[in-house]
Amino acid sequence: MRLTAITGLFHRAGRLRAWLLVTALILLPGTVLAENPRLALPRSHLGQPEPAPIFLTGYLGFGGAPDYDLGSLGYGGQIIFQPGSASAFLNQLYSWNSSLIIQFDYQKVTEDSRILSADLIVRHYLSDRRLPETLEALFVGAGIGASHVRLPLGEPDSETSYFSFVAEMGKEWDLRRDLLVVTRFQFRYYNYGGYNVSTWAFSVGAGIPVPW
Repeated sequence: MRLTAITGLFHRAGRLRAWLLVTALILLPGTVLAENPRLALPRSHLGQPEPAPIFLTGYLGFGGAPDYDLGSLGYGGQIIFQPGSASAFLNQLYSWNSSLIIQFDYQKVTEDSRILSADLIVRHYLSDRRLPETLEALFVGAGIGASHVRLPLGEPDSETSYFSFVAEMGKEWDLRRDLLVVTRFQFRYYNYGGYNVSTWAFSVGAGIPVPW
């Protein structure tokens, strides 16, 4: 009788050990096997995007449409995702040393007409803008936009909307890391419905980083 009780006790202890082993195997990946950052091997960050600010800029421009009038005012705003932040949208932008620009642009064409556009532009730098010590850089850029044109009164189709194409060249300066100054020359090609409302403009702008 005593031998049977001892044998049963060993059997129950064996089942308990088995249950504890299974439980440990289930919990182990999330506990013991979890990576301890203090014990992790060093990793290479070569080629990974450096942190970069996002700038909110505004600008004033002077230009117009050769087929209508040159010498009119324009203005607009840009959100500039420099290479380190542009990589969140497309990794290749960092490899290309390029920023992603979201632009809203207004350009007067005549006294009573204008072209209003929303653009997406890729800006490529001629100096390595990925390096923190690069505080100024020449650039060229190209993009596409959606434009709404209001033509002079008396034209058959006084308002029209279509795609436009944008090309730009200019220079950026980082001042004290909290002010960006941009000068540029922009050409917008818009030709639709028999009306060529392509515009040229020179603009000067400034921007501040946003906490996004």
